[in-house]
Amino acid sequence: MTRKGSAADPLAEFLSAFPVLAGRAATPKDRERFARYLTLLLEWNRVHDLTSHKQPREVVRGLFLDSLLFLPQLPPRPIRLLDIGSGAGIPGLPLHLLESEIGVTLLEARRKRVSFL
Repeated sequence: MTRKGSAADPLAEFLSAFPVLAGRAATPKDRERFARYLTLLLEWNRVHDLTSHKQPREVVRGLFLDSLLFLPQLPPRPIRLLDIGSGAGIPGLPLHLLESEIGVTLLEARRKRVSFL
């Protein structure tokens, strides 16, 4: 994909990595879920400074992609995870968005981040 195309769709590169990370192709539902999460995170981040990543591509690469890198190392599903210090929901929310059989409890101490979550 060209650089211009990637800039237009920050999720394209991420979704193309699904076969390697998740063992399956990304679905339209995956795109919808991660697009919604990206939109909300960027909106809240402008006001509440949830993460240092400010641009869509930075969020996708630095947060979403990194959250899924250890997915193949997780035990067989269904499982439950406790995400301590969730911040903006990383890595718990991306893991759950990808696989609903990964139940996640998010634990965060800061009120503004809890409000976002």
